[in-house]
Amino acid sequence: MSTRKTIIIAAGGTGGHMAPADAVAGVLKRRGHTVHLITDSRGAAYTNMLAGVPRTILSATSHTGAGLVSKVRSAFAMVRSTYEARRALKREGARILVGFGGYPSAPAVWAARALHVPYVLHEQNAVMGRVNAFMAKGARALALSYDKTMGIPQGVGPRVFTGNPVREAAVKAGRDTVLDHLTEGQIPEAPTILVVGGSQGARILSDTVPEAVASLPEVLRSRVRLVQQARPEDVERV
Repeated sequence: MSTRKTIIIAAGGTGGHMAPADAVAGVLKRRGHTVHLITDSRGAAYTNMLAGVPRTILSATSHTGAGLVSKVRSAFAMVRSTYEARRALKREGARILVGFGGYPSAPAVWAARALHVPYVLHEQNAVMGRVNAFMAKGARALALSYDKTMGIPQGVGPRVFTGNPVREAAVKAGRDTVLDHLTEGQIPEAPTILVVGGSQGARILSDTVPEAVASLPEVLRSRVRLVQQARPEDVERV
């Protein structure tokens, strides 16, 4: 086992989990820490996040399916992923684990518990996700994006209101855009509406927002600039 000590980042395979994980990993690296990512194949597909961070890709899946065979396969995948995470924590000399929710973080936390590696959890949502709620007992601390997060199990703590970590690239992009407008004296008169939705929220916004904007009177619609994020399969119709 390596003598170096590493901070393990465990995050599920959606942008809602991976983006704050990327933000925290960036800060840790700038402070001189060694970081290792544990995720699944979906998380690994976000090649623009945690770039250059070594990673362990687990076999865990969030889709159990309706049939018995599917559930059994998912259970075996979760057990296998726990052993994979355990090997990664031992190999990397894990000092602490930071879980950001999502199914891949469950076997990572189980492995941390078995190896007596302290762990903290970050919750991005106003209602605590199922995996974080299930793993909350035993966490050294819960970092919350909302100070009144609901669904936290009784007796879990301490709780720290941190907000949702924002990646440096996003902060810089916003800062540069504002500075460009101020420098050029081009403060746009028409309001820009940015529509974003992740996971289950993306489809309903793609269904409703364009229709709602299209129903506005022309005098109002012509004064609005709309930028909408959509899933690849919805881009054309949106």
